[in-house]
Amino acid sequence: MLVRDFEMTLDPMLASRIADLAREFEMEGDEAQLADESSGPSRDDLILNEEQIFEELDDVKVEPIETELRTLIDGLNVDAQKDLLALVWLGRDGGSFKDWKDVRKQASDTPHLHVAQYLEETPLVSDFLVGALGTLGYENESE
Repeated sequence: MLVRDFEMTLDPMLASRIADLAREFEMEGDEAQLADESSGPSRDDLILNEEQIFEELDDVKVEPIETELRTLIDGLNVDAQKDLLALVWLGRDGGSFKDWKDVRKQASDTPHLHVAQYLEETPLVSDFLVGALGTLGYENESE
């Protein structure tokens, strides 16, 4: 059994779930970008009547993955959000187990960020989270 000499407010299983959702969110964005790049609008697409415009406005698409991701992150207390931020930084910088306390202190000293937005805008954030969790000995927490 691994003995951890640090505290983390964020439940590692929740951090794993956030990493999974972030990965799905990244993949959705990649698919949407590919679809936009591969096909331009046809002439028929450009000719919209007033009725179609109002139908489209009524059918505003709600992204369930983004909603769940934001809900989970925004529902965390400030300390857990700082843990999440520290995990991203630890994974991004390839830090070691020994670096956790310093990275967590940096996150703690950082003024309140919009953590959900920051994570959504950070490329490879899911990889950073998974890597940091593994570095801290939590690689099998979701199994």
